[in-house]
Amino acid sequence: MTTLAEKVAAIYTVRQRTPMEKLFELSAAFSDVEYSLKDFFSETVGHLKGIDCVLVGGMALSNYAKPRNTEDADFMIAGASSAEVKERLLAADFLLLKEFWYEKPKCEIHKYTKHGREADFIFFGDADFTNDVLRRAKKQSGIGALNSDPVKVISLEDIVIMKLVSFRYKDKADIMAMRAKLDALDLGYIRGHLWNLGISDRIEFLKLPVEE
Repeated sequence: MTTLAEKVAAIYTVRQRTPMEKLFELSAAFSDVEYSLKDFFSETVGHLKGIDCVLVGGMALSNYAKPRNTEDADFMIAGASSAEVKERLLAADFLLLKEFWYEKPKCEIHKYTKHGREADFIFFGDADFTNDVLRRAKKQSGIGALNSDPVKVISLEDIVIMKLVSFRYKDKADIMAMRAKLDALDLGYIRGHLWNLGISDRIEFLKLPVEE
């Protein structure tokens, strides 16, 4: 019988799989939730059809660092209000768990669940940052989206900014996991948005000089 450790090792070593495919397989190996992360992701994306959104969080991170197991999906929403997203999800039998509002930086986060899975939807008050994230995101197909529509995945610079916004222990760990790629970052872009978001001091975590 194949052990869990052997299954995980096999997932990481098969080169033909995309990072997202490896992520879905990791979730299937570790999770006891019957509704798979891949199916949940596909359904959620389907309900967002026609709304500009970008995949962020742990799922997006797998494109830039070794995939780690995650059991939820995170989306940044542009061009739609939280009320519109809520209406769609509640009509599809999602349950609203919590709503959070933050002032620095100004944003709101809505957490939903369905069949034991969770999804976070992030709405930033800074329109410039939201538009830049949307503009720089890359379309990626074949990751479980309904109707084979490509899903936009956040850029490396923007995921670093998002991690510095949240700035929890796991966010710092995620940035450290991307260290090998940090030399290729557009540092001016990151500095500018951190300044506009009111958290320019956090750039010190990247060991980068802050411009006056």
